[in-house]
Amino acid sequence: ALQRHHPLSTFHPANPSWDTDEGIRLTIRIKRQRERIEAKPDDAGLLLEAARLLEEHEESSQAKECIAKALNLSRHKARQRPSDGLVLVDLGDALSASHDSAEALSVYRQAVVLSSNEWKCWIALGKALDDQADALLMPQGSASRLFPWDGRVMSETLAYRPAAEAVRESEQLRE
Repeated sequence: ALQRHHPLSTFHPANPSWDTDEGIRLTIRIKRQRERIEAKPDDAGLLLEAARLLEEHEESSQAKECIAKALNLSRHKARQRPSDGLVLVDLGDALSASHDSAEALSVYRQAVVLSSNEWKCWIALGKALDDQADALLMPQGSASRLFPWDGRVMSETLAYRPAAEAVRESEQLRE
């Protein structure tokens, strides 16, 4: 099958057979996300989604800028509304995106205490605990080497056998 080439096509070094049409669609999604951010510059969720798209497109410096902006915005909102659990969930999401999982987990727990009737607070806490449990079962630093677009992982991750203590701790987090 012939593959159509387009001037905006994207070569993906980790997956050379990556579909160029997918690269084009991703470029368009990034452009649309930037337009949404221009319309709502104070929406940390939009910034974090843009960061995810940019990271997928291998534009990590721009992704880090979006995460930093989302974190600053979320911290500012949390100072203004410290008793709003949903605002704290946004802060936790930004902290998690900036790889500060310990503080994110603390913030999610605080959100659940403040807004125990908000399902989003519970979901965020559960996801953070699940992510932490998963991290215990993977080689150190390997989470950044996952390929989110097709679920593939590096061979060393597949061959890794976690220590028995890590498995027990992971199981405890999931209880």
